[in-house]
Amino acid sequence: MSEQYLFLNKFAAINHSELFNLSSEPYVHLVKFFETGVIDRTRTLECGFEYKTLDPLPELSAEVPDFEETILKRATTILKKAKEVGQRVLMLWSGGIDSTAALLALLEMCPDDPTQTIVLGSTHGSFLEFPEMGIHLMQRQFEILPLVHPVSRQIPADFLVVTGEHGDQLFGSDKMLPLVASGLGNLPYEKYLPLLMAEKLGTVEPVQKLMDYVRPVILKCPFKIKDICQCLWWFNYIFKWQQVSLRIPVWSGKSVQQLHDQCHHFYRSEDFQQWSLSKEDKNPSSPTFYKSELKEFIHRRFACESYLENKTKEISLRPRAEKKWWELSRHRWSYVVDNNWTLKKQIIPHYLGF
Repeated sequence: MSEQYLFLNKFAAINHSELFNLSSEPYVHLVKFFETGVIDRTRTLECGFEYKTLDPLPELSAEVPDFEETILKRATTILKKAKEVGQRVLMLWSGGIDSTAALLALLEMCPDDPTQTIVLGSTHGSFLEFPEMGIHLMQRQFEILPLVHPVSRQIPADFLVVTGEHGDQLFGSDKMLPLVASGLGNLPYEKYLPLLMAEKLGTVEPVQKLMDYVRPVILKCPFKIKDICQCLWWFNYIFKWQQVSLRIPVWSGKSVQQLHDQCHHFYRSEDFQQWSLSKEDKNPSSPTFYKSELKEFIHRRFACESYLENKTKEISLRPRAEKKWWELSRHRWSYVVDNNWTLKKQIIPHYLGF
């Protein structure tokens, strides 16, 4: 097969439609379990189709980058790029931990007046998530571009766009947080992963085959995976990285390559990956300690005890739990992007029953 793929969402992977009908049975089970269109960065899995990895796995370095220096270095690189292309930075600030740390790093390293260089792209939910920071930004007179979900469809072309994407892939996975909250984060993955698989798949029949399918990937980790938190982090890091790199450009429904080049995901760098790969313990012991390094970075620059002690992971790229009428009635779509950056999509009607 000559055609390669850069992206497919979970609906394309599992529906076997005219748009995409190439997935192998074990791959479909993996997608149903992990709830994402998987692009395996280890290039171990037989998926039923050819794919291209945009960010190959880096080899583990003996020298571990300092985390705070890495954040500030990344901010400097992005600001330098914005100056080179003559654009202002549009920071997609959600109020969450990843985007707040990225924003504060940009503010710290900005050599000019930050209010003239950085524009905020935010929603109503951004201010609810971190009201203290929202008030501070308002008081500093930052320009705020109002956005609604999906935010990617409203991004102007004349900005260098910065997001907080890839934070979860570095630190773990939101899928592990219920286990952490229950004190189950250190359970051996060999015993607990089948339980998670059965729960997600709604059947026990394919579980053993799925375990056999992913086991060679687990062995590719540079350190020995023992517990369920390590395992879920590794899956997130290798299976979902490319999905996260491309989902904002894909959801725009426009030129995927153009928006991909315009977006600079803050945590998408080799230094951040090296730091994550060197950190074997992925169990934060409490949901409030998840991403503690980022929360402490934030606190040193914007002291807020409530945020430091209580802030937990929230979903930033889609609406919160309260459902709008358009969220209840919207259709689902299959999305596929090939290695020529051609976006193909097909509607999956969603009917409400009354």
